[in-house]
Amino acid sequence: MEHRNYKSDLSAIVHLVPAVGSAAELGWPQMPWQITMWTCTRRNAYVASYDGTTATNCYNDNGKIHVLLDNHGLGPGVLHVEFTAYEPNPAFADGSRKSVVTCGPQVELTACSDDSSLPVNLFIQLPLGFPGTTLPGSGCDCGCTCDEVASVDEVLQIIDGLFDPDKE
Repeated sequence: MEHRNYKSDLSAIVHLVPAVGSAAELGWPQMPWQITMWTCTRRNAYVASYDGTTATNCYNDNGKIHVLLDNHGLGPGVLHVEFTAYEPNPAFADGSRKSVVTCGPQVELTACSDDSSLPVNLFIQLPLGFPGTTLPGSGCDCGCTCDEVASVDEVLQIIDGLFDPDKE
């Protein structure tokens, strides 16, 4: 686990990778999303987001999410990271389907003097069916975020097919 001084500004490169299938990164999501980071409590959480047009506390760094934690106010502790995607879907009352995934501990903010100016790398594994991930056998195996994204119904159909006792 990396350690960074909790009083210092820091930057993080967020790598979105599919939990199954291709190891290729998914890149900068084109749909609205939010990354929430906190240590001891969410009360002082730091948020980076993209609303579909404007990035806040982050920027597109050659297809990767580069978060700038400037005057973040986070205390000492393990850095918790949560990625939320808002997939446009008119079936939901607010017009989007909210999908949330967290990543395991990768960075601890401490009073250490070892304070690198290099960005920390955070890897978030997106499960099958998460907005932007492609389905195996969907016709797209490029590992990119393309038009063939998995819907919950498609994932359930694939899972049903995998465990169908009538199939040989």
